Amino acid sequence: MIVSSMLYIFYSIQDAPFLVFRMLLITYYKIVSYMNIFFTCKNTLVIILQFYRLYVVQQEKNKEISKATKQASVSGNLAKAVERAAFMGPSADSKIRGSNHNRGLGNSKRSGSYFLVEI
Repeated sequence: MIVSSMLYIFYSIQDAPFLVFRMLLITYYKIVSYMNIFFTCKNTLVIILQFYRLYVVQQEKNKEISKATKQASVSGNLAKAVERAAFMGPSADSKIRGSNHNRGLGNSKRSGSYFLVEI
């Protein structure tokens, strides 16, 4: 969607040459008519709206990129935790559980193979 919107904006900037021509007629040749003023305003408005749409599309693209980066970061942290647990071996679980229990973090109840800590 983003690429198609950007291509649409790129191909639809046909109003720029007309705006330049009409501005030239009005400023240099002093040809001022209601029709020239109307179409000059129309071309200006269309160009402004096209640039606004380009801005919105770019913001949407940046939001998707930051979301993907955040997901990659979370996935990377998860992968590091799994790698660390695999490196420490089967005793890693008991070390982690034992360290929470030995810290005296509150009353603990054993549920399955993990401790639930009540604070």
